[in-house]
Amino acid sequence: MKLNTLCLLIILAVCCGNLSFSQRTKEVRKTVDLNANGRVSIKTYKGSITIDTWEKPRVEIVATVEPDGHHRDDEELVRETEIRIDESPDEIRIESDYDRLEHHRRHSFWGFFVGENITLPFVHYTITMPRTARVAIDDYKSESHITDLHAPLKLETYKGTVSVDGLAGSIDLETYKGEVTVTLAKLDSDSRLKTEKGRFDINFAPEAGCTIDLDIGRRADYHSDFDTARLNRRHGEDRMTTTINGGGPSLRIETKKGEIRLRKK
Repeated sequence: MKLNTLCLLIILAVCCGNLSFSQRTKEVRKTVDLNANGRVSIKTYKGSITIDTWEKPRVEIVATVEPDGHHRDDEELVRETEIRIDESPDEIRIESDYDRLEHHRRHSFWGFFVGENITLPFVHYTITMPRTARVAIDDYKSESHITDLHAPLKLETYKGTVSVDGLAGSIDLETYKGEVTVTLAKLDSDSRLKTEKGRFDINFAPEAGCTIDLDIGRRADYHSDFDTARLNRRHGEDRMTTTINGGGPSLRIETKKGEIRLRKK
């Protein structure tokens, strides 16, 4: 009898724990139409962004808001975090909106007395969109995964982790100290990668021809799998121009003291 009672208590504890977690999260789902050559823009702070592509002229958006876990009012902070989606046939704008959280801090009992800082919830995006639509991301420290995009990609992050696989288009990416892995299937127009002290791993498929314009500081770390891509400093400048896979559009890479890796796929 005691054993059965103990088992019942354990089951109730697990169920209550799952119920509590589900109540502390919030999910937003929306499907909107978008032209094949339209644009998807995302503005967020922390969490994750997963983008897959397809041939359909629409965008499926799933946004999950989860607590950071370091604040007594986590559940309310999740509730006050808004996911804004503005739509038109040519552009979808998605934003993690934390404006109401500052209002919460100003009017909370403990925040009033001790000047308490709030911890922003995580926002996790899963997005499926047209393969040929452009993407623009403005981020601070999320994990971003983008797969099989055949269009221009513009991405800014401070210290996020970025993985881009099968890009056939162009890229304009800037980070301060994030880690970035890019696999280029094909580069069809001039592109740019810039970091202060982050890391770039750039993988080139045989069809991804380009002309590298490298501008690095003397404290940067550079390696290439391509015999033609050896660093040749001219007139005391940390500059190099070379071709990859027969040449093509310009790919400018800049860093002060980061790591650059050029790899054969």
